[in-house]
Amino acid sequence: MNLKLRTLNFLLLLLCLSFAVEMDLSPAEAAGKKLYMTGKGASDQPVTALMSGVSVPATVMPCVNCHGKKGLGQSGGEMAPPNITWKALSHATESADRQRPSYTEKTLKRAITMGLNPDGEALKQVMPRYQMTMEDMTNLLAYLKQL
Repeated sequence: MNLKLRTLNFLLLLLCLSFAVEMDLSPAEAAGKKLYMTGKGASDQPVTALMSGVSVPATVMPCVNCHGKKGLGQSGGEMAPPNITWKALSHATESADRQRPSYTEKTLKRAITMGLNPDGEALKQVMPRYQMTMEDMTNLLAYLKQL
């Protein structure tokens, strides 16, 4: 088998595996992934992001832009978005300058929509405050829990 044919077979195998992984998502998780990656919700209602008092479509600032495809966060200059996998969020953290209790579904919803951490303290202004339907929020949380 020549190199081109082996490469093509390998790429086809990877494509099939990526579809298989997608098929493992529940409908809610798949809708949540779409929202996370693109800023587009499953409902007809638009998802918006409030940024510095200005409301913009969430498609301008989807979660993936800062938190990355796997939710692990991405460093970019002074901004360092945190790991938002459920494993990280649902456990308390302690650093040299602060301690954060674990997130629950309720406190995570509040963080996403109001920009408040589990203690009720404001998150940094770079974190958009998203407005979405309950269905879209439920889908997003379902996806975050499986990251």
